[in-house]
Amino acid sequence: MTEDQNSHECMPIGLAVSLAQNIDAVNNFSLLTKEERASVLDKARRTTTKAEMIAIVSDIAKRNR
Repeated sequence: MTEDQNSHECMPIGLAVSLAQNIDAVNNFSLLTKEERASVLDKARRTTTKAEMIAIVSDIAKRNR
């Protein structure tokens, strides 16, 4: 894996902390496809507030598989 790929796939700390507080979100995140995870990571990187990050994690938690 190149350095660019590695930095692209790293999880933002705010997302990691928020996921750690929501077991349903962790479980659902682990079931996402590579493309879906990349989309979530991209959205999390563009997030500017804690409320937005919580909303992202809440949306993940509510997904049904």
